[in-house]
Amino acid sequence: MILDNYNPFKKHLLQDKRHRDVYYDYHTKIAYYITDTDMRKYKLYSNRWLFAVSFAVLAGGWFLQPPVAIAVGCVIFVALDVVFRKKFLPSLTRKENVNVEDLVFENTNKVKKETTGRTLIRIILYVAFSVLLVLNAYDQKMQVNNITIFYMSWALAFASLCVAIYDTYNTFIKK
Repeated sequence: MILDNYNPFKKHLLQDKRHRDVYYDYHTKIAYYITDTDMRKYKLYSNRWLFAVSFAVLAGGWFLQPPVAIAVGCVIFVALDVVFRKKFLPSLTRKENVNVEDLVFENTNKVKKETTGRTLIRIILYVAFSVLLVLNAYDQKMQVNNITIFYMSWALAFASLCVAIYDTYNTFIKK
């Protein structure tokens, strides 16, 4: 079956032995080599679930009914996933029948390139996003009218706060 051994939390961005960035598809065992110019597009597509959930929460609070907002969020996710798999990945250089053991799991070059200032700005933006989601939920009085969007707002705010804490730990505490 297509979803056998499917784990969405597996690390897909790896490196080969020559320190080239590789997107590894576990299902087809194909390695796609990402150049530095394509890395920005990859990072955009790697957050496709975040775009869909954010749209569903914010649209459900402002101008759409919750079921419609969730449906539109799902459509956005599927559309971004299709574009990622049918347009972006085929534009990359690929190598078939690659074993994941041949790839290095640590992507140390990309981690070291990001400065502390950029990480701090990203942490502040994640915290601000979570605060705005909570304020939006209470401002729209979703706890009475739209309980689904209210809980989705809280869940997305919690996830955003967790990412901020994770980045804070990796950047400032773990050193």
